[in-house]
Amino acid sequence: MNKKTKIYLTLIVSIIVISFLIIENKEYIQKKYYTMKCDGSFAYKSKKDKEENCYKLANLYYQENPFKAFDLYDRLCPSFSDACNKLGVMYIKGYGVKQNSLVGIFILQLACDNNNAMACNNLGKISLYKLKNLLLKHTDSSSDSSKIEKLKASILKDFKKACNLKLQEGCDNYRKIKIGNNILE
Repeated sequence: MNKKTKIYLTLIVSIIVISFLIIENKEYIQKKYYTMKCDGSFAYKSKKDKEENCYKLANLYYQENPFKAFDLYDRLCPSFSDACNKLGVMYIKGYGVKQNSLVGIFILQLACDNNNAMACNNLGKISLYKLKNLLLKHTDSSSDSSKIEKLKASILKDFKKACNLKLQEGCDNYRKIKIGNNILE
């Protein structure tokens, strides 16, 4: 092998190694970048820009460190409705925080009231879950009938709002309920 070939091979191996290191460290680099943008180490264009960077950072932490993600979502809510949606879901699931469905639903309602389509859709799903459980235990009492009607109205309202906010899943859910498909599916 001549000297030129050795240099080319060394260069190719170096490029491969550097490419691998860049790919491996992409998430680390993103976290560092968003941390600096979130904490104000970098100048940011607006409060919304800072909130978006903190939200992206929280999303990066969601799987590996849900406690850190929870703290970031908590810091952003109620001014950033996407964070409220994630925070509400975390409370309901008990992921990264002690499970508390009432707090979770309250936060999701706050996000839905601020026109977050995913939060409205999530509220519809929660009401649908409650309705399914109530129907499985149904006793023909008038109080059960009243609860069933209230839940149906709430489900339709939440899915319709999610649909109006351009969330296809909300439209699909609304259509299924509205045309009377079996909700126990």
